[in-house]
Amino acid sequence: MSEHTLPIEVDSLEITVVVDNETDGMSSTPEGLVLGQFDRLFRDHRHPCSSKGADCHEFRFPDACCAAHGLSLLITAKSGGTVRQVLFDTGPYEEIFQKNARNLKVDFSTINTVVLSHWHIDHSGGLLSVARECAKANNSVNIDLHPDRPDGRGTQLGQDEYVAWTADPSMEALEGFGAKLTKSSQIHTICEDMFLVSGEIPRLTSYELGVPSHVRWYEEAKTWKSDPLIMDERFLAVNVKGKGIILFTGCSHAGVINACHEAKRIFGPSVPLYMVIGGFHLAGRQVEQRIQNTVQDMAAFNPTFLAPGHCTGWRAKMALERAFPERLVPSAVGNIFKVSSDN
Repeated sequence: MSEHTLPIEVDSLEITVVVDNETDGMSSTPEGLVLGQFDRLFRDHRHPCSSKGADCHEFRFPDACCAAHGLSLLITAKSGGTVRQVLFDTGPYEEIFQKNARNLKVDFSTINTVVLSHWHIDHSGGLLSVARECAKANNSVNIDLHPDRPDGRGTQLGQDEYVAWTADPSMEALEGFGAKLTKSSQIHTICEDMFLVSGEIPRLTSYELGVPSHVRWYEEAKTWKSDPLIMDERFLAVNVKGKGIILFTGCSHAGVINACHEAKRIFGPSVPLYMVIGGFHLAGRQVEQRIQNTVQDMAAFNPTFLAPGHCTGWRAKMALERAFPERLVPSAVGNIFKVSSDN
């Protein structure tokens, strides 16, 4: 881990959507940018079907990845002869992560670092599975975490009514599988300076105010307290040569526009914002009024592509598609993005 260092430009980036809320292997996408799930399945899962001709192979739906409420992206960066792989978040629970990782033929021996965007179970739910599989592959993987792990988190429904969320995996349990933990709330780079992990994201806009009903449990005091800002959320970013910043957002609880501002501040005005991929958190009655402002302010960054997924919601996706025609691409489970200085 290197602090206060800008990441190097990488030659290419491959992003595999391991977990997302949506499955869509059929929609057309920009040629060369996205390999859809069905195209990947037809290529990689070729079951014999000789009874229907020597040139026929069978497609089987159990080979397909399944959608779930959460996010996990496997990101492979190449710079010269150096290849580094980061897993950004791990989905909501172990079984869905395991199924999709198996179908995507994820090689746990090659994952260098796992970056957790923030302490919410729909992003941390597969962490133990990752640590376990990496241990089986003799890989003492590094897991990059914000140090402030809450005792618990949840949603306040009424004045005295709360819904607790499943607890995040403990740091002790992760270390029990041999994982090496990096705890940081500051900007730093990882994997030979090929990836940047943000610090806590400054809140600049007047309308990106977190999640009003979000609460945090304090075990010692045995009480819930309001926690709308979710300050432990961080983003991941990579600078691809000839393209610009690829910005990975977990949920954008800090606001996707605030995240874009911080990425541009870090990289400088000369580096364009090429793509934003991940959760924009614009779904739900408490936040949908932010959609119009978000769409308007996103125009100032002029991203080449947007891949809103996870908690973005269909209303925001429709508004973004209207404002940025032909720039929206599906962050659907099983899809593979390829960004290169050559294409």
